[in-house]
Amino acid sequence: TPRALLCAFAVLLDEAGAQPELAQTTHDTEQISMVGRAPGWYTAHVRGATGTEATSYLIVIDPSENTPPTIDVTAPPAGDTEIIYALETYQVEWTAGDTDGDPTWVTFYLNTSPVLDGAELKDFASTNTDGAIGQATINTSAFPQDTYWVYCEVTDGGTRTGDWSQGTVSFVPPPGCLADLDGDLDTDVIDFALFLGDFGMDVTPGTGADYNADGTVDVFDFALFTGDFGCAP
Repeated sequence: TPRALLCAFAVLLDEAGAQPELAQTTHDTEQISMVGRAPGWYTAHVRGATGTEATSYLIVIDPSENTPPTIDVTAPPAGDTEIIYALETYQVEWTAGDTDGDPTWVTFYLNTSPVLDGAELKDFASTNTDGAIGQATINTSAFPQDTYWVYCEVTDGGTRTGDWSQGTVSFVPPPGCLADLDGDLDTDVIDFALFLGDFGMDVTPGTGADYNADGTVDVFDFALFTGDFGCAP
């Protein structure tokens, strides 16, 4: 709503910079309909008829009715699934839909209780995963060892809903010593020398000193090595 303008123009620009709509008014309000316009990003410019800058105006967006998307988390299933911490990954699975036919995006969270209480841990790698894919991978080394419920949040760009898993996934310590590279069942200076030999290398995920199975022996693996150093049966 432009103020103190005798005559104003409201210009609508699409994301390509084209001008699909120009509205002129001698009043203090103007309306531009979005009915039938293609999805995308739009920019509104307001100016006086002679180019005067509109320094104070209010834009009110009246969106069309939007049916919230739906999601059903199917994995982890009921019960508890144990995954070896830092050596294995886990596939969170869901079925997402939208009755309006809109695309959906999913982000998941982990929590030790099935509640959104501020303690939930966001999986940043999953942020806005295409809902139609139906799955995303947990890198277990990115979270503390614990037992978690999984919450999948889905959005269609208008509203957000979500669903908790029916069961839990537990990140458990590996049998024996995680960083034992020479097979003698402990983690010592010999293993450290072997680790240094692999450091910085791309390897088959989960082999050698790639403890977090991401295909590279890096500082994240070093953190896991130092945490296991001195391990002995």
